[in-house]
Amino acid sequence: MITTECEKYNMQPRRTSPQSKQPFFFSKNEFDRFVSQYGKFDLSYRIENVIVKHAKKRGEKFTFYLDWPDSLKKSHKLKVTFSRAEHFDENYSWIASEKTLLKQIPYYANNGIKPGLCYYSLSIKELAETDKNTEIEILSIWLAMDGLIGELRDLQKGEGLSGNDVLAIYSYFDQFFKIKNTLICDESRIADEKDDVRIPLRLISSLCTGQTWYQTKLPGVKLFECDKFKSAYNGTITQHFASREKALKELQKMRLDEWYEMLDENEQLNLNKIFYLHSTSSHTRQSLRLFTNKHLKKNDLSFGQSTLQDLAIILFNDSKLKREITPSLEEFIHLLCGRLHWEQETVIKKTQADYWVKSRVKEILWGGYFWVKEAAPQESLIRTSKCTF
Repeated sequence: MITTECEKYNMQPRRTSPQSKQPFFFSKNEFDRFVSQYGKFDLSYRIENVIVKHAKKRGEKFTFYLDWPDSLKKSHKLKVTFSRAEHFDENYSWIASEKTLLKQIPYYANNGIKPGLCYYSLSIKELAETDKNTEIEILSIWLAMDGLIGELRDLQKGEGLSGNDVLAIYSYFDQFFKIKNTLICDESRIADEKDDVRIPLRLISSLCTGQTWYQTKLPGVKLFECDKFKSAYNGTITQHFASREKALKELQKMRLDEWYEMLDENEQLNLNKIFYLHSTSSHTRQSLRLFTNKHLKKNDLSFGQSTLQDLAIILFNDSKLKREITPSLEEFIHLLCGRLHWEQETVIKKTQADYWVKSRVKEILWGGYFWVKEAAPQESLIRTSKCTF
């Protein structure tokens, strides 16, 4: 039941890991046992017996430590802080204000639930190996006390943990909390070491696979469909699956020679350079075979018959192989976006020579900014005519 007062619990004795002999420090296997023991109980009972009972208390914040193995079984020290008495201040969500969200959710709106609720939150930090005093926040989520709605607020790689490793940590705690609808503001990107060059994953991943990075990694991720939705930081947002899907398919199928005609002389030279630099490599043929089922011989890939999706796949996979943002991938994104600011919605003039391309890139970026992860489609309780999760 939702109330405007924070719950109070009777505290039970704390536990210490018998293996580590450090207070509030556990191996993942130890913590797994806590989770499996109470996994079938309701949310508040799970939290009380899995987290609160095994954490150091300071006010309404509870902290414990985990020894977490990454995908290569290397161990990383995590600091986990859970809060059960947070309020929805102006910087709490990347998506919208508490008032806006409560109005959009029929269960809350129909029951007259007003802003001012208490929320649960979880923050996870990696303890850096190079400096034991350095803590790197890799994950942050919040959720309503009934588990109906929450938000994946921040997710980023750590010092030794990759983005995929952190995503595995998120999935673990998401299964523990069992949030029915998790909001995601898709700012996922790859960047160079200085963060001077950024590649939006919601664009390049969509061009290559038809799905965003979150969609390829998490089950149940769907577009947050809305009309003139009042967002927290980006004005009003309108997103429709059909519009974004149409723009994406058209852009993927566009031939490079068609795009070439829309560019100025310097841009044409750059596009040609990118294509012919990569078109003859064996890695290029392998990438296209895996992603598009195109079986090519050494000289089969021609500029006139290649699509924008073909080139996106070639460049993105080359970048992943080299574990860096290559100059070719950087230039490709520049040709696509140009003066179109992918972190802030931009007005595109119809008089631009490449308006056709830019308008579709804009739809992919800004028609796919907010997403929602449903725990299970049949359990989703949020359905409205203006805004659908």
